[in-house]
Amino acid sequence: MTAVRREHAGQAVLCLTSTADVPLTARVPLPQATAGTGPTEPIELIEIARDLPTHPPDAPPPVLRPAPDGLIPVELDAGHTRWFRIRTTTHPPPDGPPDPFTPPPAR
Repeated sequence: MTAVRREHAGQAVLCLTSTADVPLTARVPLPQATAGTGPTEPIELIEIARDLPTHPPDAPPPVLRPAPDGLIPVELDAGHTRWFRIRTTTHPPPDGPPDPFTPPPAR
């Protein structure tokens, strides 16, 4: 398996690619994120793309959350790739900059 994480403008994306010949479940370790000075919040992975879509186009994207051991299980088909946006459950903070991936308001 190959994993690549990129950050830009306060956002992070994770790309996971299976190099195995059989389906597998990756267990992704991600640190806890802090929301200001409050308690830590768990990380979520929101699927933004995959090479073989499995859910209807109008359905909300799958959201993966940590298992009790703190790792996020990600199922990967043999030789396939999934892309995720990494975010905390409180992102964006109320006083933080707007989300750069949010579409602009209609005019």
